[in-house]
Amino acid sequence: MATARSDETPAAGPSVTLELRGVLAERLAGLGQRRGTRTLIQLRPPPGTAVADLLAQLVEADARYGLLFDAAARRLPEHVEVVLNDRVLDLQGGLAARLQPGDVLTFLPAHAGGR
Repeated sequence: MATARSDETPAAGPSVTLELRGVLAERLAGLGQRRGTRTLIQLRPPPGTAVADLLAQLVEADARYGLLFDAAARRLPEHVEVVLNDRVLDLQGGLAARLQPGDVLTFLPAHAGGR
């Protein structure tokens, strides 16, 4: 299986964008480009790559991606919510959802609390 490649030049053609927000953007800023409070990472996985496969490849290539995905368990950590093209990932097939050029995967730190 071809591995995903990081590409820092968004204008180089169709790609998948990882958009990191909140503390995830801060902690993983070195992996992409900062845009305000977000970190954007451009990738070029083969069309039809499952979200889980892409994330597992990223963790294998750079352990810092382990904040976004538990590759051994093949699941998202409790503290991370993922949105694919402005819709909750779970409503689009979950980690088995297939990515296409132009897709945006947004990673949000889960929030809890209250009184």
